[in-house]
Parts: sequence; C-alpha cells; structure tokens
Amino acid sequence: KKKKTIGKFAMILRKLSVFLLSSLIAALALADAPVYRFSPVNQWDISKTAAYWNPIIKYVSDKSGVRLELKIGRTSADTTAYVLTREVEFVFSNHLFSPEREKLGWKVFGRRWTPPLHGQIAVPADSPITRLEQLKGQEVVFAGPEAFVGYKLPYAQLLNQNIDVKVVFAGNQNAAFAQLFSGKAKAVGSNSALIDGYSTREGKKFRVLW
Repeated sequence: KKKKTIGKFAMILRKLSVFLLSSLIAALALADAPVYRFSPVNQWDISKTAAYWNPIIKYVSDKSGVRLELKIGRTSADTTAYVLTREVEFVFSNHLFSPEREKLGWKVFGRRWTPPLHGQIAVPADSPITRLEQLKGQEVVFAGPEAFVGYKLPYAQLLNQNIDVKVVFAGNQNAAFAQLFSGKAKAVGSNSALIDGYSTREGKKFRVLW
C-alpha cells in the first residue's frame, strides 16, 4: 500500500514537472515574441481609457499569441500624433478619414460591431437653449480637433448654418462633458454613443439639438 502511494505521488510529480516545463517554455516563447504598440483614440481620460482597453488587449494577446501593449497620449490629439508618425503598429480610430491620411497606408481589417455613430450637438436637458441658432457667439466644447464624428461633422453643421461659435477643445470627451455640466460651455459636440453612454453612466440628461 505504501509503495502504491509513493508511485502515485511520483506520477503526480512527473505530470506537474511536464506542466511546469511546458508553461515555462510558453512563457519564454512569449517573452521572446515582438511587442506591437496599439493606440485607440482615447475618448475618455487616460485612466478610464486604460481600464477599458487593457482587458481587451490582454484577451487578444492571449488568443492570438501576438503581444500588444497600450500606447496613448494625454489627449486624443496626442494619440493621433503617434499614429501619424508611425510610432504604433495597430490603431483603433476614426481620425484617418482624409485624402492626405489615406496616403499613409493604414489598412482596415476590423470594425466594432455596434450601431452606427452619429455626430451630435447637445445641451443639458434643463438648458434654456432649444435651437442651434441660439448658440451663436457661445462656447461649444469638443473633445479635440481630430475627432471626425465628434467634432468635424457637428462643426460643419454649424458652419453650414452660418452659426459662429467659440470652439473649445477639452482634450477628451469626459472633460468636454464636465465643462458642459459645470456651465463653462453652453453646448457640447460629440457622438451619439458617447452621449448616450455618459447619460447612462453619470445620470446626466441631454437635449440633442442636432
């Protein structure tokens, strides 16, 4: 009986050794693998952006065997600068929609599976402003000048209607919403998903003017 127990114990040790050796080999192989930098547009502040993307990056790295690391700047414009200067290998962005940037050679191989985004201009639900025309001469805050859906489309709408506003860039969308609800800006330009998400998360209500 004692010999059987010793034999079983030895077998467990052998299996454990094989497992540890396999794990060590896999870890060493991963350590030797190249690391690719991934820059998603940081629509929120740095900590929230990292909290959102790091689990996704880990999942993709584990599943594909391709090691990715997050590289973001302080603002969305800073992150886009990394992309334009080719300091990263992968990017999640809508900041490349221009003839000049098409020449940079970035190729699309995946899209987020969500409803379509819409550019929007919004005010707090209790704001006395109910029409775009009332924004003339007022401060309208945006995340940054690179945002295609969140800045370029809403601002183009204002220009098309000859509504001259004072443009303010907050650096990211959280900061833009904060300026709106603190009263520093009269309206915000953003995209539909971010406005809906902020409203749900923070309990803030918007009136969408456009």
